[in-house]
Amino acid sequence: MKYFTAVDPGMFTSNMGLATFEDGKLTWSRSISFKKHKTFSEKVDSEEFYEFLVTLGGYTVVEESFYQGIANKYHQRLLGIIQYTSNVMETIAPLSVKKLVTGSGKATKYKMKVAVKKQLSKAEQKLVDFKDEDAVDAVAIGLAYMKREKES
Repeated sequence: MKYFTAVDPGMFTSNMGLATFEDGKLTWSRSISFKKHKTFSEKVDSEEFYEFLVTLGGYTVVEESFYQGIANKYHQRLLGIIQYTSNVMETIAPLSVKKLVTGSGKATKYKMKVAVKKQLSKAEQKLVDFKDEDAVDAVAIGLAYMKREKES
């Protein structure tokens, strides 16, 4: 896999974290906000979101939902849209991300941030706003995915 996008879909109140990787290196990272949309359902159903995903195309890795009930219904809609707009989509569980990035499935957000920073080159670190948890989460998803693929 030469190029892929890692997605932290976020839920009701959070933004969506995105990170792109090429040849094993981080090339872009940020989070996108759909503030005009009051609910997660509106965020997922927005034309703006759909058009953004179409521009990503290619190979996408998404963090699986660990939410239950109604949130899961919206998360499934999000995954459906990503599958439709991507050539290939894979998922990775949140606990797997934590374990692969920090060595512990119970790592805090702070420990994740520190571990992500350590695994990036100085040039890659400049691409990440470490105050933006959603962007850091997306980078962590990408790093975990690459590590999982390397180990398998």
